[in-house]
Parts: sequence; structure tokens; C-alpha cells
Amino acid sequence: MSLRGKATASKASKMPKYYSSFAAGFEQLAHEFLAADLPLNDVQVLEGALVYDTPAKPDVIREIKYFKNSSLVLGAADGFESLERFAASVSENMPKIHAPWGARTFHTVQMECNAPVSIPGDLKAKLIDGIKMRTRLRFCSGHGDVEFWLSLRKDGRGFFMQKLTKTINPMAGELEPHVAATLCRASGMAADDIFIDPFCGRGMIPLMRARMSPYHGIFASDINPDLIAALRLKAKSIKNSKIQKSFFIKIGDFLENKFESDFADAIVTDPPWGLHASITPDFYPRIFAEFARILKPGGRLVLLSGRETEMPQSALSQIVQYDVLIHGRKATVRIFTKQ
Repeated sequence: MSLRGKATASKASKMPKYYSSFAAGFEQLAHEFLAADLPLNDVQVLEGALVYDTPAKPDVIREIKYFKNSSLVLGAADGFESLERFAASVSENMPKIHAPWGARTFHTVQMECNAPVSIPGDLKAKLIDGIKMRTRLRFCSGHGDVEFWLSLRKDGRGFFMQKLTKTINPMAGELEPHVAATLCRASGMAADDIFIDPFCGRGMIPLMRARMSPYHGIFASDINPDLIAALRLKAKSIKNSKIQKSFFIKIGDFLENKFESDFADAIVTDPPWGLHASITPDFYPRIFAEFARILKPGGRLVLLSGRETEMPQSALSQIVQYDVLIHGRKATVRIFTKQ
């Protein structure tokens, strides 16, 4: 199957086509956020990804924090049984490529069903030669200035793409930045927010909230002094003078850090799931009672937890739930509001 039909359709729309990935289960949220942020055309919602046309430039797409990775789609087609067949089609019908200004080298990545794979040497050589002819870039077996992806999904859809973003590998036990950004965005961010993460761990959620948009105050706490010390250093590195006056980081038990009633606009947190550390049976009832007390009427709680975690009865009303995969582990995002 040729890529030409898809290329013609993309040209007719006069808009770039992008492929952006995220944690499986966040499809609805990612689509809602993107539709609110950009003018869109021809959106395809796939498991763990959006494919969309928009007049937005690559630099704009690159800065969207609730995506894990984003790429410029150079060619796409359906109905392939193997990555080798798709790679052969791309090599024979190499689309136009506009290499970034100043780039000198490139390398390629082959993915099948979201896992890296290899393709036969002669086929890869043909693909590399085709990219060289289109771009005048030099192939680099390591990390080049430009990264081209050949990706075949399990539904037989193939994508040839120019990757726009850098892959960020979080530390062990650290929430991925794009997941933290999605949770923050789901809280309904506003410039006058008082935002709390009472189980901040390494601090990805409050740090991401600080980077995403204006706020009135951020409060982060954890019982681990080493994690808090590291978070304080990270907060100082954010290039925003307001951070030092409105980002409050404390060591201690959330239940002992008494906030005023009706204090917070948003609580976004990833509390212990009870998988690697014991939690008492009354842990969730106690923290939910405190969440309900300190949230303002109309405020939101966005909670990431294990898929099997039972939520206690409280004064908070659950408005939506998303079953997601976090680091390959089943999890649930629940959003509550205080009436």
C-alpha cells in the first residue's frame, strides 16, 4: 500500500499533521485539552495517541506538556501486516521532508506495537538513503540532530514521523511529566488557584503546576525529608521569581499540617497505593475527610490511585473516572468536587 493517498490528503488540508502520545486511558482528556488549546481538523483518537491536523507550528506542539511525545507526520497508511512491509512502502514512496534549520545528522527508530524493533539491514539502508536524498543530512547510528520514526500500531496503521520532542526518562518511582501535567490540567487550573499536593514524593505534580500557568499559591508536603530537600532545589531552578514567594514545601504528615477549612481550590495528588508500603485501613477515610474539609465549595480533587483502591464515602462527589496505565501498571484517575 502506498503513502501517496495520505500525502495528497494532507497537502489538500494545507495543515501539518501531528501524532502525539500519552498514557493509555487519557484519550478523552487529551482530546478535550487539545481542542481547547488549538484549532483542529481531522482528529483521530487512537489508544494512547491523537493524530490531528492543525495550523500550529511544531514549536507550539513541542511545548504541550500533557503529551508524552509529539511528532510531525510525514506519511501514514493503513493495512500493513508487518513493520517491514511499511518500511518498504516508505522507502519506495519517500515523502517530502523539511529538515530543521541547522540540523546536520539524523537517526532512525523502528517501533512495532510500541516496542522498539529492528528491520533487515538492506531495507534499513534503503530507508536511510531515501532520507539522505530528501534532507542532505548525514546518518548517525547514535543520537542525531533529527529523529525519524517508523511506527506500526497493532491495528495495522503505519506512521512515518519526524520526532519533535525529547524523551524524558523519570527517576525510579517518579511520575512521568506528561501524567503530572494531565492531572494538573484536569483540576481546572486558574490564575488565582491555591493548589495542594499533600503526598508530593519527588514533586513532579507541584513542579509541573508551577511551570504550566499562573497561580496564587502552591503547597507541597511529604514525610520523606530527603525528597523534600531535593524538591526545594528543583523549585529554585524554575526561572520564575514568583516561585520563591508562593511555592511552599514542607516536611510532615498531611493530616498534621492543618490547613484552614475551605482553603484550597485544587488538590492533585498521588497518595500511597499500599503496594510497597503498608497503610492502615483508615488511611483513605481519614485523608478524604481532610480533603473535604480544606477544599472550597466547587473545588476539585484529582486523585491517582491503584485500580483496585476503594474510595470511602465523603462529602466529595466523584464526577468522572479514567482507567489508565502508569508505567505499565493499572491505575485509576478519579476527579471529585465539593458541592
